Amino acid sequence: MLKEYIECSFATRQSQEDIICSVSPIDVQISIELNEPWSSVPSKSETFLHHKHLFEVLPSFFKEKIKSGVNHFAQNEFSLANHTRIFYFQKTSHEFSAYKKIELLVPNHEFKEAIYSLKDYQLENKNDFKKWEVTLNKDCREVFICTHAERDNCCGKYGLQIFNKFKEENSKLEKGRFRIWKSSHIGGHRYAPTFFEAPSMRWYGLFNIEDVPHFLNRVENNFQIENNYRGFSGINSSFVQMAEKELFKKYSWQWDLAQNKNYEIILSDDCSNATVLFYFSFPDANGVVKKIYDIQFEKLITGIASCGSDDSKSVKQYKIVEIIE
Repeated sequence: MLKEYIECSFATRQSQEDIICSVSPIDVQISIELNEPWSSVPSKSETFLHHKHLFEVLPSFFKEKIKSGVNHFAQNEFSLANHTRIFYFQKTSHEFSAYKKIELLVPNHEFKEAIYSLKDYQLENKNDFKKWEVTLNKDCREVFICTHAERDNCCGKYGLQIFNKFKEENSKLEKGRFRIWKSSHIGGHRYAPTFFEAPSMRWYGLFNIEDVPHFLNRVENNFQIENNYRGFSGINSSFVQMAEKELFKKYSWQWDLAQNKNYEIILSDDCSNATVLFYFSFPDANGVVKKIYDIQFEKLITGIASCGSDDSKSVKQYKIVEIIE
């Protein structure tokens, strides 16, 4: 008898798992253009070729304890023949700030030189990458949507659906605000459709297609955070990730305008629970706002790891309560 096939994304929705904290803190995200089709592991794709030099650089980051992530994105209307576009998103000094964005457009035969120049920039603060740099789109937000069907069916199915919706809605907006990219696997296919926006470096999953217009339209401030937010790459503490989600949920895009963000964590004796005190201010208001969140471990939820897999994954779930003084 054949085992019943269950989509991992559907199973996760049914389990009511809270997906916050399903991303890891990173110092650098490197996004590299790679022609489709992609193998399940992009480095095994026929189109990978000169990209192999990337793996000569990454061990240097690991040695220096620089946490790095890599994804690939497909060619589209912005592509240039015989060139490779590279994005380099680098964490800044402040934990809640958007990452620094560097965009390069590199002739393929110079890819090795370019990728090594980014290593030298990260480790030695050299600026040799400047000769390939594209600054025209420095204020543009980049949205990388996982459509990697070879890696997981849910990403191919739901990722492509939401990619098409993003493209449709983005065409109605002023050009230059967003660019939408098909991405290779970015982790968490159980949360498909999943994507991240850069340079804000916020990650999303289990995203409802009807929320796309509100996500793109930041002026009306109608985007709702529910169980569709995986977290922000810059935050190191899981407890702070959970508290930050509550503030994003409360203020929607206005939260991006908040200044002087800071926090304190009071851990329980066994470090399994915490109280997070968040401090911030808004440009058009007087004084510092203080929010307090009590975060208590509640239960474990176990679900399938990926489509058609026998493997399971257990995730801690927490109850989060705002404390009113």
